[in-house]
Amino acid sequence: MVQAAKAGLAAVVAWLIARHALSLPQPFLAPYAAVFLVDSTVYRSAWLSVQQVGAVAIGVALAGLAAVTIPSTSGAIGVVTALGLVIGRWRGFGSSGIWIGITALLVLTYGAADDPMSLVYRLVEIALGAALGLVVNAVLLPPVYLRRPQQATAELAGTLCELLRGLASTLRAEARDDETGPDGHDWTGHARAAETLVQQGEDAISWASESARLNLRQRKRQRWVAQAWQSSLVAMRSAWPHLREITEAAYETARERPLFGYPDPESRRALAGVFEDLAEVITQRGQQGGSIEAARDALARADEAVRELEDRLFNDGHVRVDTAAGLASMLLPASKATAALRL
Repeated sequence: MVQAAKAGLAAVVAWLIARHALSLPQPFLAPYAAVFLVDSTVYRSAWLSVQQVGAVAIGVALAGLAAVTIPSTSGAIGVVTALGLVIGRWRGFGSSGIWIGITALLVLTYGAADDPMSLVYRLVEIALGAALGLVVNAVLLPPVYLRRPQQATAELAGTLCELLRGLASTLRAEARDDETGPDGHDWTGHARAAETLVQQGEDAISWASESARLNLRQRKRQRWVAQAWQSSLVAMRSAWPHLREITEAAYETARERPLFGYPDPESRRALAGVFEDLAEVITQRGQQGGSIEAARDALARADEAVRELEDRLFNDGHVRVDTAAGLASMLLPASKATAALRL
């Protein structure tokens, strides 16, 4: 709503200046450009203003050149439109590239392409609108995005913690005998759902960082907020593939004919403790006011438990081959996840 109101204000101011102060002959181009330049961040407004003015200038130049060199208006329209669209494909123009061909087309069909002053007026109108849109967006309540990183990180942390604690509960549950696998709960679905949250978190951090650029309002605070949550998000993003691998290994043991056996009860309890400690690390790193010391303590416990399980896996000659394979299938990604979450 704020951005919409700002766009309306920029359009009105651009129209008044172009129509009454400068008496430009085609003033609709000024408010048109002003509306487009009230973008979602100040940085985007600044960059889009450069692209927009550059695209329109090239389009006007193409129209003027075609009017002088091509006698037929119909032929000139076809040439400048096609050439403008090809030039506009250069990535430096971004989404504004399409306006090269369209601007050239409009100038030619308006019938003023052979008048140098008319071409100058088109450039002045676009530049005026672009400048006003940028100024309004930068000075009047410039957009900031401080809540998104925290919300996205907290939501991802909650999903990963639910996954880890669910796996731990499954591993701790009493089974009918030592050969019984997990209870069949498909935790792989939870792990895949986290992928969307990882992407949302990355987008939120990107928006927060971009909104701090060229922003006159709370720029330092914005950068601090983005950086504060970025480290936690990067850690969880790095740990997520390994957590998904754990769920896939657990699900594999629940199949009717699994490729490897379920870990023995003692290893099961140790793995459950590792998952609970990792959940505590994510909880502390993913919430406002989380304790770094508590996260470090939980991470240290997880590290120690992983080393003990590794020693048991490689040095205990009484562990059966199939259950050892099952333990290894969960232990290796658990070790990688622990390393990814290291502070």
